[in-house]
Amino acid sequence: MVPCQLGSRATTVTTSNLPDRLVLTVSEAAMALQIGRNQAYAAVQRNEIPSLKIGRRLLIPRMAVQRLLDDRVDALPGQEHDHA
Repeated sequence: MVPCQLGSRATTVTTSNLPDRLVLTVSEAAMALQIGRNQAYAAVQRNEIPSLKIGRRLLIPRMAVQRLLDDRVDALPGQEHDHA
């Protein structure tokens, strides 16, 4: 879970309560990855976060965010996770 500030209310963001779309905005992906928006844009420029540009919009595939999270968790020492 990722606590974040949206407007005047604090919100908890997880990949399960992100919008049910195939793609996310950079801001939505940043919240899920628990990084800042500027860090997310920089990671996109470094190709650390897969993205697609459609017109002027920069979008992040939802599955790419989930894959990044899964890879990071699996890399933690002493962690065993079942992926169904």
